[in-house]
Amino acid sequence: MGLNEKIISKNIPERRTLLDVGREALTQTGRIRDDYENEWNTNKIYYENAEKAFEIIYGNIGVEFKNFKDLIKETKYIFCNLQPKLDFKKVEEIFSRNRGALKEKVKFIGGIIATEPEPIKPETEELLELAEASIKKEFQGIIIVCFGTLISTKKMSVVLFKKYLNVFKSFKNYSFIWKFDYDDNEDPKRKVRIPKNVKIQEGLIQQTTLLGKAKANELTKAMITHCGYNSLLEGVYFQIPMVCIPNNSDQPYNAYAAESRGYVKEVDLRDENLVVYLENALGKVLNDEDWKEAFEENTNTLKEIMNESKGKFIQAMEEMIGN
Repeated sequence: MGLNEKIISKNIPERRTLLDVGREALTQTGRIRDDYENEWNTNKIYYENAEKAFEIIYGNIGVEFKNFKDLIKETKYIFCNLQPKLDFKKVEEIFSRNRGALKEKVKFIGGIIATEPEPIKPETEELLELAEASIKKEFQGIIIVCFGTLISTKKMSVVLFKKYLNVFKSFKNYSFIWKFDYDDNEDPKRKVRIPKNVKIQEGLIQQTTLLGKAKANELTKAMITHCGYNSLLEGVYFQIPMVCIPNNSDQPYNAYAAESRGYVKEVDLRDENLVVYLENALGKVLNDEDWKEAFEENTNTLKEIMNESKGKFIQAMEEMIGN
């Protein structure tokens, strides 16, 4: 369910007036508005192409497709992969004020996939063992680092790669499992020395399992993520503190909204002081007991809502199949 320009401009406070983290709001305003504008333009393209697609689909079965408004009237349920409590407070209030037929149609089911992580594979077990063994003394846990699949790490600069590694190295009692893909055998990043407490995992990674399965969940103390919505939902559901470093698409919006509600600490990838802010944010989610207590309280509430959402989804599908 997208947001239009009016909602974005009128009902969402500027990011840094919401988040008192020591940086001036006005210096970030242009960047944030660019993020919102890019997201709106992308959604507009999807919307226009989707209408054409529905015209073709309906035409093939001999049914006239007028527009989305007409389609919504005829739709029994609209399932949305989101949770209003992860959005800005004002946006949640907009959703809660909706009345009538539309409110009954819309079912928020964000996070229901996270409720059942796949079984842990032998290679993931081995990865956990290697990560734990990499810390000789005072092992405090594992931190998962995954920036999603939309933007590949293959094109990450050597400079940025080294910045991340230097931050990870400074948390010497934690082992980092970084889902990272090199470009090719000639990638200069391959020549960079990897700290002993960092495990580079190329290819696929069982992120949901690492966050949610019993042993893995106990060992995992935090996640550094791009803040794609599914990753955000997984972190919240399994109550893993998160540092978000958004890149593009909906990621900046997700991160700003989630931070405003106390679910994550956000770090700007484009900030020249990235290293300092990442160290501070990671230290916050690992060591600040007040923040962690509030995070646990918030995620307890949202986890319960996600579990209820799963039940509502199953009930709605059974009703539809029965009809």
